[in-house]
Amino acid sequence: MRKAKRIVLIIIVFVMVLSVAAIGYYKMLDKENGHMGKSNDDVTKKQEAKLGSQQKEKLSIFSQKDSGRVKLKNDEKNLNVKEHSSISLKNKRIEENNAKKESTLSKDIVPQNNNLRQRVKVSINKAVQYSNYYYRQRDYQGLLDWPVTALFASGENLEEDSKKKALAWREKEIKEEMDFDLQRATDYQRTIIGAISAGKDPKNFAGKDLLNAIKKSQLPNGKFADTIDQGGEKLVNAHIWAIICLYAAGEEVPHKEKAYKWLVEHQNTDGGFSISTDIDTSDIDMTGMTLIAFGGLGKTSSDSNVEKALKYISSQQLENGGFQIWGVENSETAAAIVQGMIAVGVDPVSKRWTKKDGKNPIDFIISFQQDDGSFAHDRTSGMDAASTYKALMALSDFYNNKSVFKMLREKILGGKND
Repeated sequence: MRKAKRIVLIIIVFVMVLSVAAIGYYKMLDKENGHMGKSNDDVTKKQEAKLGSQQKEKLSIFSQKDSGRVKLKNDEKNLNVKEHSSISLKNKRIEENNAKKESTLSKDIVPQNNNLRQRVKVSINKAVQYSNYYYRQRDYQGLLDWPVTALFASGENLEEDSKKKALAWREKEIKEEMDFDLQRATDYQRTIIGAISAGKDPKNFAGKDLLNAIKKSQLPNGKFADTIDQGGEKLVNAHIWAIICLYAAGEEVPHKEKAYKWLVEHQNTDGGFSISTDIDTSDIDMTGMTLIAFGGLGKTSSDSNVEKALKYISSQQLENGGFQIWGVENSETAAAIVQGMIAVGVDPVSKRWTKKDGKNPIDFIISFQQDDGSFAHDRTSGMDAASTYKALMALSDFYNNKSVFKMLREKILGGKND
């Protein structure tokens, strides 16, 4: 009898222990879930605060629509989850089968180690696949101006129907003055580049002769004006992208020596460039973009002013091979610098640009790529459309050992550079 009571007592104690453990477990889950929710909210607030600061007008060639990180972040939530997941699976297959596939990119290869080259090729393929998916979901709205240029650089041949849709969207925006200011020179410049990339004549786009408008904006001192017909001599940005878009369009830069002279007269003492002549502090992104303009003017690293810019960039390089702006490591700054280097004939993974443990700007850019093939802007954010097309352009330039703007020029001139 006592033995039976003892067994019953043991069973009761055992059940009570299990009950207490279960209650504790579910409380722990509730606590963890609550903490995760709070953590995600905090991260979102921090990201949105950072994104908000980046949304401030920087008078850049890249429009606010292109860099609209908050909007794009919200857009991604609306993507079809099943299709979105399939991209990651397909990208894994790309990596598995990559060694068996022949690349469609230029055979004019950079003489780098095969391992790096293969990783760049995989990264490009993943970014191309993501970009095709992303813009297909939007019926190709927003493909012009920069994303289509990035796809052109990668060697991706868009279907004619896709290009027609993208061109129709952009022409509609211009006619309705949406994301296109009739006076802002940089709006004309990026539209010229996008039109050429999509196979459209920029001399007759949305009823406008965009090229002639840029040519006519040049001032007597060689500076391409800040506006189309209202002058302005402050924006270095407007000057360099006028040079780049004319070069890409197969045109001769009018008064080339004057345009070059104006540019170097506004080079800062540390070798860098600012977005505006009334800013003394060098902007590393702008310095990278200015190298592209130097390339469009026929200059290489042998030019003393190009070398000054390269020394400034070298002084800003981090030990992990990358770069930062405003204290934030990011893919877009590195992408601008790599594009600039390629444009003036500099190898971004040469000894000069490779840090200890072999870290270089190319590996740095790739480190921002997400599982779905897109690229993040910084270490705390996820997919970003602007970061994706900029990274794709830079990696393609490196892989092709040729600037996309030189490729566009050769396309216009029938395979010849000049």
